[in-house]
Amino acid sequence: MLKFRANLLRGTVAELLLKEDQKALHRAGVKYTFDAPSGEALSSVPDRQRTVIALVLFGQCVAHEKPEAVKLLLNTPVESRAEFGAFAPLKDAMTKCSTVDFKADRFQMRGYLAEGAYRNVVIPTSG
Repeated sequence: MLKFRANLLRGTVAELLLKEDQKALHRAGVKYTFDAPSGEALSSVPDRQRTVIALVLFGQCVAHEKPEAVKLLLNTPVESRAEFGAFAPLKDAMTKCSTVDFKADRFQMRGYLAEGAYRNVVIPTSG
C-alpha cells in the first residue's frame, strides 16, 4: 500500500496549484483551506498536531514576509543548486517566523513554504 504524509503532499499540491491554476483559486464562495486554530484551541490539540500546525503557520509567515523570495524558490528545480541558493534570502524571515524547534530537509521546507504561499493567495485579507 502506498502511503503519503499529508503535510508533505499538501505542499506539493499547493506548489502545483500556485503554478498552474491561479484563476481557479479565486472562485467566490469557495473555501480552499482549513482554518488554523490559535490561542486556546491550539493549546488543546496534541503536541504532534500542534507542531504540524505551527509549521503550516511558519510557512505562511515566511511567504508573507518574503513573497517574492518564496516565489523565486518555487520556480527553481527541486534539489538543484538554484533551489539551494534560493533559500539564502529567506533565512531572516525563517528565523523570525519560527515558533517551534523542528528539523526539516529542503523538500519539506519547500512544501511548507509552498503551502504558506498558497494560503496567502486563497485566504482573504482584511483591509
